[in-house]
Amino acid sequence: MVIVLDLDGVVYRGETPVPGAVPSLNLLSQRSYSLFFLTNNSTRSRRHYAQKLARMGIPARPDQVVTSSHVTGCYLSERGAAGRTVYTIGEEGMAEELALAGLRVLPDDTEEQADYVVVGLDRKLTYARLARAYDQVRGGAAFIATNRDATYPIEGGREIPGGGAMVAALACATGVEPVTVGKPETHPWRLILSVTGAAPEEALMVGDRAETDILGAKRLGMRTALVLTGVTRAEEVPGLPEECQPDVVLPSLAGLPPLVEEWEAARQVRRPGVPKAFGTAGRAGG
Repeated sequence: MVIVLDLDGVVYRGETPVPGAVPSLNLLSQRSYSLFFLTNNSTRSRRHYAQKLARMGIPARPDQVVTSSHVTGCYLSERGAAGRTVYTIGEEGMAEELALAGLRVLPDDTEEQADYVVVGLDRKLTYARLARAYDQVRGGAAFIATNRDATYPIEGGREIPGGGAMVAALACATGVEPVTVGKPETHPWRLILSVTGAAPEEALMVGDRAETDILGAKRLGMRTALVLTGVTRAEEVPGLPEECQPDVVLPSLAGLPPLVEEWEAARQVRRPGVPKAFGTAGRAGG
């Protein structure tokens, strides 16, 4: 069974693990479930996130981490972009992942016309770089968004502007709508399923943001669990659109192992329908 987990607001907030996350994920790993960590945050590389998880007590390899920058690199590479040029609004991790995918990342002050402009979260974005990205798109570069998350959660229950804010600024200026690659588009989950060979019904997505984590996974027919340690509050769940309604709502990852065990037991005996844990206490809207 494949379990895909969002990071910010699900496994941790900033540099602090969410209560219950470390023992729950270690237990699932010990029981041989395939864990993947999927984040729309484009600022860091897969290697960085694996190291961060390890420091928190969650052993993880870089190939278990899927970032929106990595997905963007794969998306472009599959479309023949290897060796072509890209101008970025983003941080070091984005440039690293795009270079690993075979693209040539142009310097911030380049005068060369790029083939692509890729935009993600950039906490040091300047007006000069935004203006250069504008020139690149107006000059014919394809406009790609790693994600369109308006905000992301940090310590203390706060949210701050996310990559979607940078995307919106460039879209507003150029009048061009970008191709979005990260959640809720299905590219990230398709990549994970292709690597594992799992069918959608053999995979579970655990996230905190209904309009990205839950929506995208449901589009592929995956099971979904919404945790309340991040962006979405309990009182908001009943009002979510049908396409964003999760199969189950959990207070935190502490409730994940028993849920997974019951679902897996039901799947192994080919019992039809949704297992009890998905259909009783904690059911979305219930």
